[in-house]
Amino acid sequence: MGVCLWRLEIGEQGIGLYWESYEKSGLNPLTGETAVALRRRVHVELELPLREAYEAFVRGLVNGS
Repeated sequence: MGVCLWRLEIGEQGIGLYWESYEKSGLNPLTGETAVALRRRVHVELELPLREAYEAFVRGLVNGS
């Protein structure tokens, strides 16, 4: 799965938008069993780090850590 990162320039630092994965539990209608699905949603980062910390932040997103 690729990483998409957008940076919007609003103010000095801007905001970041990126996909994050999360687990969602639900009910299988055919069997009645509980099931867990992996979903994605857009995460909004309102305070981006600056300089070297920003570089580490982006590297962490790209490397999946």
